Amino acid sequence: MRRVYTRRKALCPLGRLTRKLSNSSQGAIRVRRSYSDLISKAVPDLMFVLDADGNCLECWGPEEDLTAGRAGVLGKNIANFLREDVAAEALAIIRRALETQKTVCYKYRHEIRGDERFFSARITSLSDYEALACVRNVTEMHREQDELEQYRVQLENMVDVRTRALSIAVENLKSLQKSTVSAHLEVIHRLSAAAEYKDKETGNHIVRMSEYAALLGRLSGFSEAEVELIRQASPMHDVGKIGIPDAILTKPGKLTAQEWETMKLHTVYGAEILSSAASEHLDAAHIIALTHHEKWDGSGYPIGLCGESIPLFGRICAVSDVFDALTSERPYKRAYANEEALAIMKEERETHFDPRLLDLFVDHFDDFRAVKVLCSE
Repeated sequence: MRRVYTRRKALCPLGRLTRKLSNSSQGAIRVRRSYSDLISKAVPDLMFVLDADGNCLECWGPEEDLTAGRAGVLGKNIANFLREDVAAEALAIIRRALETQKTVCYKYRHEIRGDERFFSARITSLSDYEALACVRNVTEMHREQDELEQYRVQLENMVDVRTRALSIAVENLKSLQKSTVSAHLEVIHRLSAAAEYKDKETGNHIVRMSEYAALLGRLSGFSEAEVELIRQASPMHDVGKIGIPDAILTKPGKLTAQEWETMKLHTVYGAEILSSAASEHLDAAHIIALTHHEKWDGSGYPIGLCGESIPLFGRICAVSDVFDALTSERPYKRAYANEEALAIMKEERETHFDPRLLDLFVDHFDDFRAVKVLCSE
């Protein structure tokens, strides 16, 4: 159902009419406005406020029942959105309602978006005060809409500028982080090279050992970030050998008990060199340097940790380091064949090595053997 309200007199400009009103009249208008707002919210029908010529001054109700939407109806004559014969009949009924000061019922059919619908309208007249209470100045309404649109554009521009600025800041941060990581990795590689130079071992040892550790970490369930972390940090495991005398490091025969105690200190020296690190890579290298000679049964050094109290990075590097040490020639020993080394390591399951990690190593031994071949070329 549509309710159509018309004014008894021709509508004068709202500003001029407002200036003529007394304070009490303005209070009455506010009451009427509140009343009309309540009606518009309570009644689910379409309601229009028209002047005597059929121009739409205000409307309420569901927009799906409007041919052109609310914005396409306001300020326009009903002839623009009603069929010609329906509009002419509606104008005649509006005039009759104004003349008789009575409510007139009007029924008609109207097509909306290809769907012909039946409407029943009640047309009644409004006084100037009542019309003013219901109607907003169309020009003012459009001005407010323009301001809202400008504000929306300003917000979009502001968001666009802030988004681009944030994107640049994020890219700068990423670049800074990459530079920082690169610097940390450079430190790791140089320290590893220094330890290798002092120990007279081949560079391939730290490469193989780090790749073994990365592979075993992946098999253990590490994320790719963790795999990369242990790959980059594990070459630092023997950096503490910088502090061990050359006579002990290069001695071709078996070390004396005192020399062996001195050799054990390379874990402590390495941990001290890498202590208080602000880098994730150097912090991981600190843990590895300190714990890669700890044993599952607690008989390792330098602390005597046992079982899962040994950090996982240390346990992984223990398996990786021992396998490469066994299969590499040193001043004091020959290089064992892969199968010989594997047999020795199996005997130390649950004594030297974490049994779960050693089982993974054994089950995927072909993969580790392939890494050895690749990194020894």
